[in-house]
Amino acid sequence: MILSVFYDHIAEGAQQRGIPLDEALSLVKRAGVERVELNCDLACDDPAALRAQLERAGLRAGSLFRFFDFGHAPQPARARELLDTAERMGTRHVLAVPGFLSPEDDAQACLARMDEALTRLCEDAASRGIDVLMEDFDSTTAPYATARQLRRFLDAVPALGCALDTGNFLYAGDDVLAAFALLRDRIRYVHLKDRARTPRPGETGTRDAAGGMLYSASVGSGVIPMAECLRLLRHMGYDGVLAIEHYGSPDQLGDVERSATFVRAHF
Repeated sequence: MILSVFYDHIAEGAQQRGIPLDEALSLVKRAGVERVELNCDLACDDPAALRAQLERAGLRAGSLFRFFDFGHAPQPARARELLDTAERMGTRHVLAVPGFLSPEDDAQACLARMDEALTRLCEDAASRGIDVLMEDFDSTTAPYATARQLRRFLDAVPALGCALDTGNFLYAGDDVLAAFALLRDRIRYVHLKDRARTPRPGETGTRDAAGGMLYSASVGSGVIPMAECLRLLRHMGYDGVLAIEHYGSPDQLGDVERSATFVRAHF
């Protein structure tokens, strides 16, 4: 098991507590976190400095994620920069969010362009020893919000790996355990996201596809069956990254510690 957490959470947590970022990085390291999930748009500004910052705390990059608009344009330079930055950060995993649809789009044409761009990205990545991942994304404009939609992309682009996000299926009205069964043969990375239906002080939350409210939760404290998800991953022999995720948390660093404790107790 390799625990990771999103860099955005650490930076926000440092602001919430009024402490230096380096102190927050050291805190999550003491909680058992080894890696950090990074937005490529941040990392590509100065990969060497960011890598040195992480290494001072005993951390390293987990995956780099980036948003694209592949449904409307191939964006080869943006794709190449993602892979270049991954190499400079010393990670072998990138996550591509291939784009979104609007009502006026020709959905099938956009999907075909996404497939083509992802195929090219995977080919370039493979030549560098990098895995390309894709997750279920919590947006009604994402044509990969449900397990079946994500499976369509995995079947169309065989080199793609699945980054299973345990919390995003709820947004789309899917059951995460059913999604696990559909996607398990392609799981190469995991985002451990729990979700709550009631807010904590300071939370605004987000609406799901059916109009219900969703809020952040530390792993194991929300409505997602996280213990069962971890049991299934353990049973299939998964030994990769488990990335703690809770955007919107009013207590980012506290939630990292609580999440890490829960994961160690159940995996």
